[in-house]
Amino acid sequence: MDVFKICGIAMLCIAAIWVLRQWKAEMSFPVRAVGTLLIFSMVLASAKPIVELISVLSQQSMPAAYGELLLSGLGISLVCTLGAGICRDFGEAGLAAAIESAGKIAVVLQALPLIGEILGMTKELLW
Repeated sequence: MDVFKICGIAMLCIAAIWVLRQWKAEMSFPVRAVGTLLIFSMVLASAKPIVELISVLSQQSMPAAYGELLLSGLGISLVCTLGAGICRDFGEAGLAAAIESAGKIAVVLQALPLIGEILGMTKELLW
């Protein structure tokens, strides 16, 4: 991931938003949205090797369902972080907190089968 490119894009967006606020404040939203989506797409593209490594490691050392759970949890957290950040940009801290809470609950719901398996194994070990 080229962090310098991402920071450069962010700085350009901030400068454009700052200039646009002085003349046409309503045009700052599209610049913010395009910048956010561009940076998010760059982050997702650079995360491809991580996803591939997790897939390979999960196939070699643990059941595939665990790797899928890990990847889906990562995806949920990325989407919720992006959504919460956009809400905060618009001054909607309450909505941002709701999105973050929904993401946490979604990850726990995804992990329930794994939690059930762990509790089952613990029960077998104790009895």
